[in-house]
Amino acid sequence: MGDDQGRPCLRGTTWGHPRGYAPILVTAEAHARRSGVPVAFDVRSLQQFADQPLTELTGRYDILVFDHPFIGEAAERGLLEPLEELVPAALLAELAANSVGPSWESYQWAGSTYALPIDTAFHVSAHRRELTGQAPPQDWADAAEFASACARSGGARVALPLRAIDVWCLFVTLCATAGEGLLCGTAGVVEHGTGLRALATLRQLTPHLHPGSWQWDPIQLLDAMSSTDEIAWCPALFGYVNYATTGFRPRLVRFAEAPGWNGRLSRPVIGGAGIAISARSTMKRAAGEYLQYVASRPVQCGAYPAAGGQPGHRAAWQDEHVNACSHAFYEDTLASGDRAFLRPRLPGFIPFQTSAAGLLRAVLAGGLSAEAALTAIDAEYHRVVAAAGQ
Repeated sequence: MGDDQGRPCLRGTTWGHPRGYAPILVTAEAHARRSGVPVAFDVRSLQQFADQPLTELTGRYDILVFDHPFIGEAAERGLLEPLEELVPAALLAELAANSVGPSWESYQWAGSTYALPIDTAFHVSAHRRELTGQAPPQDWADAAEFASACARSGGARVALPLRAIDVWCLFVTLCATAGEGLLCGTAGVVEHGTGLRALATLRQLTPHLHPGSWQWDPIQLLDAMSSTDEIAWCPALFGYVNYATTGFRPRLVRFAEAPGWNGRLSRPVIGGAGIAISARSTMKRAAGEYLQYVASRPVQCGAYPAAGGQPGHRAAWQDEHVNACSHAFYEDTLASGDRAFLRPRLPGFIPFQTSAAGLLRAVLAGGLSAEAALTAIDAEYHRVVAAAGQ
């Protein structure tokens, strides 16, 4: 789109955590040296990453790093450029074959590829076992008692990220882990019995949590966990490899699979970030060359994680050096990622998700009954599905 002097320059936007911007800035600089085309990235907040409409970005940027639930609306409205003509078929096939769980699938819509998964994340547990002297629970059924014991001890506590969107993601992970009733189709979001049990499990836990939980997103919780001795365990949050890396923060956090439920292994909600090209870009070919570079196996296994990124390419998750640098973050959680659950991505899902998140948080805060919340969520979901023609 050009720089301030009108010279050809790719412009992009990514999100405001070192995991989100550091590897992008490093690879953009390296690619500019190779190609001669500068790539300038702006940074937006985690909240904007979660809910800022892509319509506010596609007119200003050639390249967008964004969250996959936007895909349906972006594709239907023609906001993003399909990548089949801009990225070699061999690379697309390689990335599809080397996805972690449904990460690749999350950026597909109606037979086209709208983004490349350069970052993969899903719900994992975070712990500092040295603060409790024992392994944390492996099942959600035991989480409340463990949290209560930690609170009674007067020492490090259990915490969860309980901002509204994080409550929604916790709810989805619990229901998916239950292994039944998570419909996300025309019949509704979740079978009510499963939803009621999930919310009851979270409500049993919340009175015993660190009080900061109500204000924290995953980054804020991990910052507190890695900078103080106040938090011993978080049962589920989106993993951030940075906190498992020596020197990133004063204290090291270890990650493992999130708890199972009723004898079933965790089936965590998938997250991460994809990189796409605006349909309004006038430099699509140049943008496609950068996408090919940053998504390539050598970069994903090399410069990307070295700069603090959390790669999307499966080879990086299995790489011995990458795991050694992160105290086995990838090795310890990969199996869980392969079981991950993909949220719906139909048009209208982002505002629906925001509304549902607020209702679920009200349940945990004691201001709304679980049954009323689930009924309202289903009604709104039916409206979204009907509007999308699903």
